[in-house]
Amino acid sequence: MMMQKFALALLVLVLVSAPVYSSSSSYSTKELFDMTLESLKYDVSNNTAYVRGVGRIADNSPSSLLLARRAALVDAQRGMLLLKKSIKDFRSVKNVSGHVPALRLLSESTRDGLYFVEVEAALSDLLSGKNIVNRIPALRVIVIE
Repeated sequence: MMMQKFALALLVLVLVSAPVYSSSSSYSTKELFDMTLESLKYDVSNNTAYVRGVGRIADNSPSSLLLARRAALVDAQRGMLLLKKSIKDFRSVKNVSGHVPALRLLSESTRDGLYFVEVEAALSDLLSGKNIVNRIPALRVIVIE
């Protein structure tokens, strides 16, 4: 009986202290895509590539937060492929596919119903294909004009 009261009190504490996220993010798909594009950076002298991924938080449930985190990580992987393609080709990128090297998670945050992750990878691994941990199938990049 005591454990049930403790579990109930813990559940109430978690529900009361849980952050509230806006389910109606006012950002369009193009704006989210632009947020990722603006974050694509690389530094040859430090051998690093940086990307910020964005995921939309659907509602206030714990599973929505996990799904938004996953979406942000996938967006960061896609951003790494876009960065790789843009460094090698210098042309308009419509489709990306390929291998993503091991990513190091730098930060995670939430703001305005969005989940942000910032990641980095070794630039030499990104361009050479070494230390590959994920194979990303072809992704179609929608260019909205």
